[in-house]
Amino acid sequence: MTLNSSLPGGMRIRTNEDGLSRIMECLLDNACKFTEHGSIRINCRLTDNSRNVEISITDTGCGIPEEIGDKVFDPFYKTDTDVDGLGIGLILAQRIACQLDGNITLDRDYHDGARFIPTIPVGKE
Repeated sequence: MTLNSSLPGGMRIRTNEDGLSRIMECLLDNACKFTEHGSIRINCRLTDNSRNVEISITDTGCGIPEEIGDKVFDPFYKTDTDVDGLGIGLILAQRIACQLDGNITLDRDYHDGARFIPTIPVGKE
């Protein structure tokens, strides 16, 4: 697992720490479950308007077939019934992100595994 960040040194994000931690836990848990070989990368950057932090979690696991990309945020939906879990991690992460005035998207252009991109507002100083 590698972490790359282009965020300014000492930068602080004013958000709910528990919520952001839970989002990361859900996304990293999925990345670990579905990546038997290869790598997991976390990249952090400010968006163009510098109002949001974008955190991409990219894995080289089995990926998400294009035809089910719309379903991955549905409650209790599982892409693989042989893998532990209830199918609520992504919807939980998405709902928390929305409560933080952010969002999570699935990068449909990435085909060497899966890439989820949470975007969270930097917040007011």
